[in-house]
Amino acid sequence: MRKAREMDSSGLEAKRRSAQVEFDLRIAQLKRQKDEEKKRKEISDLQDALTVELPQTESALLSYNIKQLDERLNLLQRFGNDTIIPKTRKDRGLKADKQKLLKAANLAYQTRLSEGAESIQFSIRKLLLSLEAEERPKLDPTQTNYEDPLGASFLTRLLQEDPLASKLREILYMFV
Repeated sequence: MRKAREMDSSGLEAKRRSAQVEFDLRIAQLKRQKDEEKKRKEISDLQDALTVELPQTESALLSYNIKQLDERLNLLQRFGNDTIIPKTRKDRGLKADKQKLLKAANLAYQTRLSEGAESIQFSIRKLLLSLEAEERPKLDPTQTNYEDPLGASFLTRLLQEDPLASKLREILYMFV
C-alpha cells in the first residue's frame, strides 16, 4: 500500500500509463496502415484479375505458358467456385497437368454459367465495388456545415463525393 502511494505521488505510475497509451496508439496506427495496404493490394489484384481472359479454344489453351496457366487456374479457383483445382501451385503438377486442369475447370465453369451462375468478371466487379465503398470517406448526416460551392446540405456533399451518383447530381443542380 505504501509503495503504491509513493509511486503515485512521484508520478511514475502516470508516466507509465501515458507511455502505455502512446504505445497502444502507435500499434493501432500501424495496424490501420497495414489494413489499408492489404485493401489497396486486394483492389490492385482484383483489377489485374479483370484483365485475365479464359481460353475459348483448345489452341489458345495450348499457347499459354506456365505463368499464364497459373493465373487462369487461380482465377477459376478463387472466383469460379471450382473445387477440382488444388490451391497450391506445386500440387497442380507440370505444364501438361495444368493444361488438363484448366480445360476441365473451364468446362465446369462454362457449364455453371449456362445454368445461370454469376460470371467471374461480375463477381470481381461486385467485390471491387464493395472494397472501394469501404474506402470512401464517411460523412456525418447530422453535420450541415460542409463547405461546398452551393452552400447546400449534407445531400449535396454526399453526391459530390460519390462517383456513382453523377446522374443524381445533374438533376440536383437543375433545381438549385
